[in-house]
Amino acid sequence: MEPSAFGRWIKRLRAEQDLTQEMLAEAVGCATPTLRSFEIGKRRPSREMAERIADVLQIPTSQRTEFLRLARLPLETQRDQAEDEETDVLAWLAPRQLLLVLDNFEQLLGNGDAVAWVAELFQHTPGLHLLITSRERLRLRGERIFELGGLALPADAVAPEKADAVQFFLERAQQAAGDFRLDATNQPAVVRICKLLDGMPLGIELAAAWVRVLSVTEIADEIEKNMDFLALADRDAMPRHRSMRAVFDHSWRLLSDEERAVLMKLAVFRGRCLREAAAAVADATLLVLAGLIDKSLVRRMGDRRFDLHELIRQFAAQQLAAEAQTVATKDRHLHYFHQFALQAEAGMSQPDQVIWYEKVDQEQDNLRAAWAFAEQNDPNRHASRRGWNWSPRSIAFGRDGVI
Repeated sequence: MEPSAFGRWIKRLRAEQDLTQEMLAEAVGCATPTLRSFEIGKRRPSREMAERIADVLQIPTSQRTEFLRLARLPLETQRDQAEDEETDVLAWLAPRQLLLVLDNFEQLLGNGDAVAWVAELFQHTPGLHLLITSRERLRLRGERIFELGGLALPADAVAPEKADAVQFFLERAQQAAGDFRLDATNQPAVVRICKLLDGMPLGIELAAAWVRVLSVTEIADEIEKNMDFLALADRDAMPRHRSMRAVFDHSWRLLSDEERAVLMKLAVFRGRCLREAAAAVADATLLVLAGLIDKSLVRRMGDRRFDLHELIRQFAAQQLAAEAQTVATKDRHLHYFHQFALQAEAGMSQPDQVIWYEKVDQEQDNLRAAWAFAEQNDPNRHASRRGWNWSPRSIAFGRDGVI
C-alpha cells in the first residue's frame, strides 16, 4: 500500500529526529502496528492522536494546521493523493524553511493549474519563500513585485565603458571575435547599440555576435532598420532565445485578442504617449493597458505616460501592417495630434502658456510623425495647417498657420 502524504511527513520527521517506529509509538501512546498503519496510509489517526504526534515531532505552529488537515483526510482521498506528484511536493515542502526559485514562469501562465499550485504553496507552506522570474505578473494576493529593467546604460560621456551594458557587450563581442577591443573610434557606436536595446541582455548578446561580420556602426544601423537582424544565437541556445522575434512571438501568443489589437496600434506613437492619446488612437482601456504592463510589453513612464521598448514597437508595427491597419491607425494618430496642435496654439496665448510649451515639448516626436504622415499621404487634406509650425529647437505654433 502506498504511503499517504501524512504518512510520508511522519516518516520523514521521524528519520530526521532519529526515532524508530517503536520509539515514536511509545512517545505518543499507541501500539507500533497502529503507528505503522498511519505511515502506510492504512488508517487515519483521531484528531487527538494527530495532535499528540504533532507535539512529539515538534511540528512548528505555522505548519500545524496543514499537518492536522492531512491527518484527517479520508483514506480514499489520501490514497488518491498518494499518486499525485503535486501533493507529494507539497507534503515535502510543508515542514521546511527554504527558498524555492522558479525561473521563466511566464511559460506556465497559460495553464491555470500551475498558478493554482503556486497559490497552494502560498497557503500551505508558511516556511517557504518563492522567488519567481516571469515576464508577467502572477496576480496572486501574496505576490510582491520587483521590476527588473535592462543593464545599466552610460549616464554620461565621462566613462561610458564602465556601464554594465557596455561591459556585457564587450564580453560577448570578445567571445565572438577574440581581437575585438573597445576604443575611442568604436565606443560611440557600442553605446548607441546598448541604448537602442535599452540594456536588454539578450538583445546585446545577439548584437555582439555580429562583430566578426560587421562593424559596430553597421550593427547599430541594422538594429534601427529591422529587429529580425537580432537572430544569430548559439546552437545550444533555447529556441525561444535564438532571436528577438522568437521572444516576442512567444509573448504575442500569450496575449488576448484585445491586447494584441491595442499593442499593435500603440506602435504608431513615437516616444511616450498620454493615457488619453492611447485611448483615442489605439482604443486602449485602462484594463488592457494594465494587462500589457503586467506582461512587460508596455512601460509606465512618469505621470500618466506610457511607452514601448523600441524593439517591441518594431514588432508591433509589423503586426499592424500584417493586419492592413497601419494607414487607418496613423490617420487616427494624425487626427488626435492635429487637434492637440490647435489646442496648443490657443493655449499659448493664455496665462498658462508655459504649461502648453511643456506639453508641446513632450509631444515633439508624435507631432513630427503626424505631420510627416499627412504630407506623405494627402498634403491637401489638412489645408488649413492651423496650429502647425516649426522652430529650429522645438515645435512652436505660429498664428499665421503657415509652415
